[in-house]
Amino acid sequence: MRVWLLIVAVLGPAVRSFVRDGAAAVLVVLVTPIAALAGALVLVLDGVMTPLVALTRTRRSHAPDTMPDVTRTSVLTVSWNGKVFLERLLPSLETAISQTPGDHEIVVVDNGSDDGTGEWLAAEWPQIRVVRLPENRFFGGGIRAGFDACDRDVVTLFNNDMVVEPAALRALLAGFDGPDVAVTSAQIFFSDPSRRREETGKTRGAMRAGGIELTHAMPTEDDEALGGAPTFWAGGGSSAFDRRKWIEAGGFETLFDPFYAEDLSFSYQAWRRGWRCLFVPAARVYHEHRGTTARLMTHEQVDNIIHAHGYLHYWRSVTDPMWTVQHFALLPFRAARGSLRNSVRFQLTALGRALLRFPKAVAVRQASRFAYVRSDRQVFRIANHVHFYTHRPGAHAAVRQNGRLRILLLTGRLPRLRTDGSWILFNLIQRIGARHEVHLVSIVDTAGEDRLARELAGACSRIDLVPRTSNPRTVDLHGLAPFRFLRDYADPAMTAACRRAVADGHYDLVQVEYPEMAFILRGALAGVPSLYTQHESQYLMARRVERSTWRGRLQALVHEVGLVRDYDRVVCLSDVDADDLRKSMPGTPISVIPSGVDTERIRPEADAEEPGQILFVGYFMHPPNVDAACWFARSVLPLVVDAMPDAHLHLVGREPSEEVRRLGEEISQVTVTGYVPDLAPYVARASCVVVPIRTGAGLRGKILEAWAAGK
Repeated sequence: MRVWLLIVAVLGPAVRSFVRDGAAAVLVVLVTPIAALAGALVLVLDGVMTPLVALTRTRRSHAPDTMPDVTRTSVLTVSWNGKVFLERLLPSLETAISQTPGDHEIVVVDNGSDDGTGEWLAAEWPQIRVVRLPENRFFGGGIRAGFDACDRDVVTLFNNDMVVEPAALRALLAGFDGPDVAVTSAQIFFSDPSRRREETGKTRGAMRAGGIELTHAMPTEDDEALGGAPTFWAGGGSSAFDRRKWIEAGGFETLFDPFYAEDLSFSYQAWRRGWRCLFVPAARVYHEHRGTTARLMTHEQVDNIIHAHGYLHYWRSVTDPMWTVQHFALLPFRAARGSLRNSVRFQLTALGRALLRFPKAVAVRQASRFAYVRSDRQVFRIANHVHFYTHRPGAHAAVRQNGRLRILLLTGRLPRLRTDGSWILFNLIQRIGARHEVHLVSIVDTAGEDRLARELAGACSRIDLVPRTSNPRTVDLHGLAPFRFLRDYADPAMTAACRRAVADGHYDLVQVEYPEMAFILRGALAGVPSLYTQHESQYLMARRVERSTWRGRLQALVHEVGLVRDYDRVVCLSDVDADDLRKSMPGTPISVIPSGVDTERIRPEADAEEPGQILFVGYFMHPPNVDAACWFARSVLPLVVDAMPDAHLHLVGREPSEEVRRLGEEISQVTVTGYVPDLAPYVARASCVVVPIRTGAGLRGKILEAWAAGK
């Protein structure tokens, strides 16, 4: 019996994994023909309709958008058996209305309640207009009934399980700053402050493997400064809608009944029609998440509806031909991957639920195309990126004051004094910060670097440190990225943090330092005013590596092209690097700005020298430094020791590799210090500084520093 228990314990996880993976494979087989048939039908219909849509657009004149009257609005909430929620919401709404100039009304849709909500409202809130429905029409049906009962230009929706701050309504209405605003959306907090903030109201959408990945982003200081930010979709329970635009775009469609994704669909339609969806951080609400739906369905049932409506939204709204092909081609594999998180039954139920409404989704898809003025790709750029939002046609980008530029500077490691060669960048930031506003985003290796970052606080308006984390998946099917970059600079969380900094701020220039950061941001800077400092050529470095293969050199060339291609200007530190880049990438706009050294800060200290002390300084996550240190310690140092027995080599620098650490263990004349808080004493004691140049490229700033110190 014990033997069997042992076998089950050992083999159980493997068996479960085999069954689960096998079920996922079966799901791929089942879904593939369905996806192929549905995809073919959509593509054929799109192809047939495209000439008609193009012809109609050229002949159709759109009525100009008008500003809504924000002095007379309706505040609408839908409630089913939610008297306990209304007891908190309504007083907060009354306060918000009292602080908002104009004539505003509260409308409650009693969505078939049987808890006495109607009678309670009549007795306690006689001034409120109540729309009583005989049955529960769920969220979408209740909202449509409420809109039918309202005739004012702006209708503001608040879930009944929310509480609003006094300034919320006034801020939402102030967000209608132009005739192209379709909806303004509030900043959301959870009622329970201890909960992780998953919902903010500032939303983003990214195209990922044939589907739309939806997220909430954290608000930034720029959101407040600009008076708002683009939001990919405005939440249906915390937003103010231009009623005319709501009707014109189809409102909350029955396609998405009973709930979820109707606000996403409306917002996407608004963006495609040339309108705006605006996040207003000054409007604050507090939400009891799923306070109503949790009483109707289990979390799994709600999640299944959300999953199904994600399919429906894509079929209904995304018309880009390549994205359509991608979606249906990858749909079986997305379903299979999803089944590993929940179950095959869950995936089939969601897909089946969506397929029942597939004909309606495709019909509405074709009917809507006549009104579009933006492509899908334009929507994703403008709705997710502050730069493209503020520079869209008809927009007025913020004007910088007093000639000060707003610069976002992203660096692959934290610039610092006295510890490594990044002192050049440290001094540059100090000079730039004296004239312009600098927001620094830097990758850091250890928590202790917070202290070093404080040295730059006076030069930067803001400093964000992003911890470097290893990527759990280092698979590169195309073989185009070096393994070191995939392992150390491809973690999704780290990449997302750096890319968010670019997308969420309004900057005159994005400046990128070091190839590691350029790798993180590849493809994210097209169209953004940007500059890249090429500290060393990856292609030149690969050619200088002993025994490098043609495949390795080709990989480095393709990799470097991917790093450099999106920048408006590339700065090289030497003519050698610049000439090499011009040969491999003709037409690249290049400037050569060699580095210098601060000879006032670094001065000779002859009295501190100790005979025989040899110094090597390098950041050991950089392969050329590892190669140089190992070559010198094993091939050159023994010759030096023969001539000078007291000679001793100090290898100073962060992140020494295992190979470098072994030098200190195996060779008595070698000390590996690792990171040191101040490099100056080591330089002062050294009688000789060694800089073996075997591989790598760029400018060796440490040579200049050694010369300045009289070495």
